[in-house]
Amino acid sequence: QGNALSSLMRYEEALAAYDKALSYEPDMADLWFQRGQILVRLNERQDAIASFLKAQQLEPKMKFLKGMILHERMLCCDWNGLQDAIEEIAEDIDAGQLSVMPFGWQGIATSERSLQRCAELYNKHVYPAVKSSAAHAHGAAGSAANRICIGYVSGELREQATSHLIVGLLERHDKSKFRVICFDNGWDDGSAVRQRINRATEKIVDIRSLPDSSAVEEVRREGVDILVNLNGYFGEQRTSLFACRAAPIQVNYLGFPGTLGAGYMDYIVADRWVIPDGNRKFYDEKVVRLPNCYQANDRSKQIADS
Repeated sequence: QGNALSSLMRYEEALAAYDKALSYEPDMADLWFQRGQILVRLNERQDAIASFLKAQQLEPKMKFLKGMILHERMLCCDWNGLQDAIEEIAEDIDAGQLSVMPFGWQGIATSERSLQRCAELYNKHVYPAVKSSAAHAHGAAGSAANRICIGYVSGELREQATSHLIVGLLERHDKSKFRVICFDNGWDDGSAVRQRINRATEKIVDIRSLPDSSAVEEVRREGVDILVNLNGYFGEQRTSLFACRAAPIQVNYLGFPGTLGAGYMDYIVADRWVIPDGNRKFYDEKVVRLPNCYQANDRSKQIADS
């Protein structure tokens, strides 16, 4: 029940369900872990740390738990034993152990190889490539008008930083050459930026409630040529869609500042500052550089009273 309520974003009710379950099974480590994740959603981070520590006490080798504890402690500005914890996790990654998720490791790792290794381990365990016999509907909907179909997958098509960066780009696609579709793994919050995204794209397909197989069918039905992952391992992501090879060309861009460690991601968009020549080897994707800055932004944003 807690899991179901969590997926519906009814977090207070989910917390009550986990607490009830723990009243019956107080030594079940996974329940404490799930409870901690709900408390993170509720921004009750000190309580979340306590739940994670209880889970660790019951199951010291629980996957990704060390990283979760470290990440939440840092968000609480708790620096006690910080360096020792970082070094321990780095050793775990070198040994192939699942101690930390890539998003939390991005901000503290000192080795680019460690970042890549972390992403590869996480990807293999959580989002391995899914074998499918289904053929790609390559260009089916876009080629009638001789246009390339670009699909953007994001769970942040609302009042969120990703949308404020990407909305101007969506508005400036040459619609005579490109058919632009968004696949929404989040929700429509009715905000001004969401309304601009609605107007800038030909279609927004809601995939949040769809299983991966159905979401892949939607992508292929639209004849997407290039599918862009705007989340990576961040936020309301849908990397599992890319693991199914939903489109012929799949691109990692903007939301996650590192490699996804996935063989099914073909390209990552960068610039010469973000990924210098000598650093390409730390990215599983082929590196595509924009000439100046890789990061799109909204040139129409009002930053002061005129």
